[in-house]
Amino acid sequence: MNIAGAASLRSAKLKQAAMGGLESGLPLWLQAVVFLLVLIILASRQPDAIFHAQFVAEDGKVWYPDAYNLGWWHALFLPFSGIFQTVPRIGASFAQLVPLSVAPLVLTIFQFILLALPVNFLLSRRSSAWGSLGFRACLAAAYLALPDCTEIAYGSNCAQWPMALGAILLVVAAVPQDYVARTCEFIYLLLAGLTGPICIAILPVAATMAWKRREPWRWLQCAVLAACGIAHMCALFFLDPGGRPKFPLGASPMLLMRILSGDIFLGALVGRNGLGAMTSTGGIIFLFCIAFTCVALIVACAVKSEAPMKYFLLFTVLLLTISLTRPTVFPPRGMTVWQMMMEVSDIRYWVIPSLAFLWATIWTVRGGIPIAKAVSILFLCAASIGAAYTWVHPAMTDLHFADSVRSFEAAPPGTVVVIPINPEGWKMRLVKHDGH
Repeated sequence: MNIAGAASLRSAKLKQAAMGGLESGLPLWLQAVVFLLVLIILASRQPDAIFHAQFVAEDGKVWYPDAYNLGWWHALFLPFSGIFQTVPRIGASFAQLVPLSVAPLVLTIFQFILLALPVNFLLSRRSSAWGSLGFRACLAAAYLALPDCTEIAYGSNCAQWPMALGAILLVVAAVPQDYVARTCEFIYLLLAGLTGPICIAILPVAATMAWKRREPWRWLQCAVLAACGIAHMCALFFLDPGGRPKFPLGASPMLLMRILSGDIFLGALVGRNGLGAMTSTGGIIFLFCIAFTCVALIVACAVKSEAPMKYFLLFTVLLLTISLTRPTVFPPRGMTVWQMMMEVSDIRYWVIPSLAFLWATIWTVRGGIPIAKAVSILFLCAASIGAAYTWVHPAMTDLHFADSVRSFEAAPPGTVVVIPINPEGWKMRLVKHDGH
């Protein structure tokens, strides 16, 4: 080989190596750019959460008033509904550092950060086993455009769901190599594990990874998740034994089919809908066909996909099982838990299962058989239309939070101030402190 040919070959190899490095993940500076871009995307989907921030659900009913009335340190260790919710309580603690008028915005930004981190985890070099960087970018785009995710978009009351997604991505990723990365991951897994019982669904995946890979770090991941699971069990059985609601589940194969097809699969395609409640013969046949087709697609993906996708789908099945057996749901008299959940397609319990369906669909377009590719392309076209149609989440009811803040500021110390919050009918109670 002549000198020119050798130089050309060497140049080609260097270019290929450079492309391979880029394909494995984004460099740190580009990760920072992506993080900021994701925050902008999240804000574009719920602009009223930025420009008209209000307290929502447990943010205003539990986390913030507990931190204000009881002190942030004491509130940090309180269980709620039989489990620990450490991350939302940390967010409420940070919100104590700013005036009440700004506190809801702080909690919104806090949740945006939690929602953005899984994108960075997915696009990092440690997640290269999922596939090419372009493939993982498609997975990230599906996550950001998911139609049925309204409930996790406001405040930090649903922090456990993005934390759980981030935790499973870290567990199936390559082991971190430097001390800083390991310290950050340890803290993240600990906080995720102490924020809801989802760590119980991640633990079997972590244990399987540790058994197969025999890497010491993976055993540490298992230990952290197991310790968090034990903490939740202690909270449930000793600290707050009556905290979990106990209503009849009303489980049945028909309701399961309706939940899978109407709430999870069609919810991932078109967003909030009431299709799962159809009672006509044609409607039931349609729901069954949707459920059968989508489950078959997911099973095929689970059999043929790369290991991280297999583990993610396993985690999703475990998570859905926990969600359906021990949800925090308060059905009205005469209605069972599953009946109520079936009629609400846009809730936190369906976010990760819907995402798993979309990710399996994206994988099938890349690696499935021709007929499955065709079906998956149709699904993704429908999901694109659904994402565009539902891009901006519905604004919360304007409860004139600014007026409530002025009433609170004018109240004398020791006064119990009641502030209306979303959803309508919920209230926040604060005992006015000296100097606040």
